[in-house]
Amino acid sequence: MSNEYRRTHPYTIFMNLKISVILLLLPVLRQLIHSPQNIFEIIRTLSLNTIYAIGVLSYAVYSYRRYMYRLLPYGIEVKSGLFIQKFFTLPYNKIQTVNIYKSALSSLLGAAKISIDSPGGTSRRYDISAFFSHHYTEILTELLNSGKKKKAVYRSDNSSILLMCAFWSNPTTGLLLAAPFISRLGTAAGNEIRHILYHSMDIFWEKLAVQISPVTASVANMLIIGWVIAVVIEFLRYGRFSAARIGKYIVVSRGIFNRNITYTRADRIAAVTVNQSLLMRILGLYSAGIFTIGAGKLKGDKSLIIAAEKKKELHRHLKQMVRISPDEKKIVRPAGSALFSYVMLPFLITLLIMSILVTVDYFSVIDEIFKVIMLFTLIPLVWWIMFRIYAHRHSHLALNSRQLIVSSYRKLTVQKYIIPFEQLQYISIIQNPMQRLAHTCTVKVYLYYEKRAFHTIKNLPLSETTDLLNNAQRYSAKRTISASALIKQPND
Repeated sequence: MSNEYRRTHPYTIFMNLKISVILLLLPVLRQLIHSPQNIFEIIRTLSLNTIYAIGVLSYAVYSYRRYMYRLLPYGIEVKSGLFIQKFFTLPYNKIQTVNIYKSALSSLLGAAKISIDSPGGTSRRYDISAFFSHHYTEILTELLNSGKKKKAVYRSDNSSILLMCAFWSNPTTGLLLAAPFISRLGTAAGNEIRHILYHSMDIFWEKLAVQISPVTASVANMLIIGWVIAVVIEFLRYGRFSAARIGKYIVVSRGIFNRNITYTRADRIAAVTVNQSLLMRILGLYSAGIFTIGAGKLKGDKSLIIAAEKKKELHRHLKQMVRISPDEKKIVRPAGSALFSYVMLPFLITLLIMSILVTVDYFSVIDEIFKVIMLFTLIPLVWWIMFRIYAHRHSHLALNSRQLIVSSYRKLTVQKYIIPFEQLQYISIIQNPMQRLAHTCTVKVYLYYEKRAFHTIKNLPLSETTDLLNNAQRYSAKRTISASALIKQPND
């Protein structure tokens, strides 16, 4: 640790130029669009382009030289600003999330990008984001670890990671259904057009009919290839996944070639979420993530702490690492009569599409194309209805002595939010006229991480819900009194 200001790693200059690559291309485009006609125009154009390129390079170097930091015993002090100098200090005890990113190139050059966030920052960018040398990266991690050793270490095998990357995104997985449909539809369309134009002498339509099937097959293959590429990219991002508890931080490390290490204050987690997509439900796998300040700001980040695991193993690791219990003491579920409200939307869409298809079939002579469309349409709609039935069975509001548990669905994923009482903002109970007649309600649970958010459960029994929330208030009050007693005890 040093009290002297230090500049960030020189790799920063390369990254600044990488961001400015579009600006450096402008002179080249200008040269192509406006070609000089004589020696004087050539000299003038080259001079202007050279001055422009030197200006962009100077800006990158000057920005690097004007950003400085120092590690103090109580926090990190930063001095930045091109023309107007700005100073600020971020105390270590206010740090909530630290992300350490080491790409293959930056590691080779001895640099790591460190992004630090606190509750006082904005939701769009980190408080501090700069390239540190490996030496000062190790100093910072030692300060965060506080001499503590790893506890409750969790490591996921790469086969589980591969399954998670392949099936945790329902839209991406939907390509697997769309690809064979497109290929089969193209074959059917080609056969029907050739049948209709069997006695026609128009060679153009005959050639078009012949080309439809290969073109649609190529489109289907491209969708499959795109899905495979997406899975590979996600696997490279999340492979070699591990998580551990070190002192007051949860430390997650992931990445095959580019390593990403994230420190998160465990006592400031707004919520833990247990997710299960439609296909992961079939495989019986769950994943867990965290909602907190600074988590999820990186592109493509899922804020994972536990990858694809069976329910029993996932609960065990959550208790050991996050010290949050998924156990549920009192549970309130949606009324049985509310099932139709869950399946109403996909059911009505199914009726609408079926009526359209029957009408088209009545007036159309393209029977094979109709059968293919009907088959493909029915599969996702039936799947959607089945998922909503499953969501109705697993949606509930529950609590234990420390957390409120909200289990609901979003799109085609069942999500369970485990929220410590002290992280709740407020809870609202809403009733529309139909719910007043049925004595049910909609509950919205508000909390804060990157931004104010809420999680909703519909059609819960009103009386049971109000009783459960009253119990939650009593539990929360007891924990607040206990925490106050612990705070005052050293001064007594």
